[in-house]
Amino acid sequence: VTNDELGFFRSDNHYWLFTAPDGRVFHAGPSRRMHWIETDGDGRTEESVFRGDDKDAMNGNAVMFDIGKILVVGGAENYDSGRGSKRAYVIDINGPEAVVTRVDDMNYQRVYPNTAVLPNGQVLVVGGKQDAGIFTDEDAVYAAEIFDPKTGRFTEVASMKVPRTYHAAGILMQDGRFFAAGGGVCGDCEVNHFNGEIYTPPYLLNDDFTPRPRPEIVDAPSEVEGGQSFDVDVAGVGEDGVSFALIRLSAVTHSTNNDVRRIPLVACRRSQSSYEVTMPHSHAVALPGTYWLFAVKPDDTPSVGYVIAVKPAGGSQ
Repeated sequence: VTNDELGFFRSDNHYWLFTAPDGRVFHAGPSRRMHWIETDGDGRTEESVFRGDDKDAMNGNAVMFDIGKILVVGGAENYDSGRGSKRAYVIDINGPEAVVTRVDDMNYQRVYPNTAVLPNGQVLVVGGKQDAGIFTDEDAVYAAEIFDPKTGRFTEVASMKVPRTYHAAGILMQDGRFFAAGGGVCGDCEVNHFNGEIYTPPYLLNDDFTPRPRPEIVDAPSEVEGGQSFDVDVAGVGEDGVSFALIRLSAVTHSTNNDVRRIPLVACRRSQSSYEVTMPHSHAVALPGTYWLFAVKPDDTPSVGYVIAVKPAGGSQ
């Protein structure tokens, strides 16, 4: 747990828990010591490695952007006090032990941020504040930034109009945009924000800010199983084709979203508009649940998400 100055009540108050490809559950923080959780039999918990040179990162954020790969950003050593962190780490849990890589810092210190993995595999980071402190917008961070796993770097993008700090929420929308809302929730205090904003990522816009042409998934099954291959028909596809990824529908609270994960899929192009797409076999990779299937052009332009239910191999739930 974290060594919070307010004691156990605030220690590791919002766990970051992710199912690993081998079926174990990985505790990525906010404490700097991470853990493995075994769920077979009576279950057990084992210590994993420290999160590199990170400190406790209470009210930071963690998101699974690829199979077995987690981005951790920001946080502070205490729930309600202390300077926020710019640090960012990628944790690879595809092997028997976690491998931690420190990537470039964010452009801003952030406590209480929200994130979303985008269809192209990049991660959007929004909101938060530079110092820990609940029910205040002082030192709020308005600018968003996007992490690119290919470079390990963050790029500052558009800014919000309203502070989104403690108790704010943010989540990916089906059309590939991002919804940020709320903040406060503290009776009649001045930092209640009963409104929302929608961010349009660069992959949806031309240089003159007109909408880019998008691929469209016109036909796909409504349900698939682990290991299954299925046909997908896509309109608006050029010679370079499209790739496919699933993003799990999820819920967020207190800068924590343990449900979301992005799963790139293997696809074979059969014709100009037709593909055979194959699901991972393991239900620990493609957790059962409801997902959006995205077709993504080489310039990162995604389709609107196609709703698809994923079941374990054999159809049991």
